[in-house]
Amino acid sequence: GVAPGFMTMSIWLYLRCQNGSPFVPMRLGEGKLPMLPTPFGREVMSNSGTVVRTGARSRYVLIATVVVATCILIALWQAVDARGPLARARGLMPSIGAQKVDRAIPKAVAEMKLDLPDGKKIRLADLPPDRLVFLNLWATWCEPCVREIPSMLQLSRELRSTRFSMVAVSYDEDWKTVQDFFRGFLGGLPKEMTLTRDPIGENPGSLRLSLGTEKLPETWVIRDGQLLARFVNERDWMDPAIVEYFKRLLEAR
Repeated sequence: GVAPGFMTMSIWLYLRCQNGSPFVPMRLGEGKLPMLPTPFGREVMSNSGTVVRTGARSRYVLIATVVVATCILIALWQAVDARGPLARARGLMPSIGAQKVDRAIPKAVAEMKLDLPDGKKIRLADLPPDRLVFLNLWATWCEPCVREIPSMLQLSRELRSTRFSMVAVSYDEDWKTVQDFFRGFLGGLPKEMTLTRDPIGENPGSLRLSLGTEKLPETWVIRDGQLLARFVNERDWMDPAIVEYFKRLLEAR
């Protein structure tokens, strides 16, 4: 990395300064050139006829010390970052079956309008940029989708935070189907998530097809306009490793 390279160079310079002048002495009449140019210091003649430069050594010791200290700070920052919450979250991804995405949401996708139960519209672009968004694509006729709803609601309660939002996009034909489902399932619409419906359904131009989702359910993790990860198929969202994954992402802000 960058830090080791600077560290090696600065240590070499520091040792040259400690062992004497960082330049090769030049005797008059020998026609030798210094190994390095001298940007500062004053030339004087010693009793032995050697040209030396005063002040150069102390300045180069100072420069070398500053470079070494900077490299140490960079190395420490890299070590802390490697063990930070974001690194821990990424390290959990293989074990929980999360696919790394790390790409911006296409503008057309962010601007797509989704229906809310009260008839209003919402876009992904309307969500606060610093919020961690759990975007679930589902339908009442999808058995795996239905099976994961209880653990989704539990996860939302576990991560109850102003910086976490759970958005569920239904691909049912109408709102009545969705509302009837939740009345029979929970006694009413859940408060733990924002329920929406894609008015385009499964036709070309839908949110689902624009994201590349082929089968339901599928969940996308979004923050700051970036698609961070993708979960294909159902999950037990209260799996300890999955819960830790989301907690670490929330800590990373």
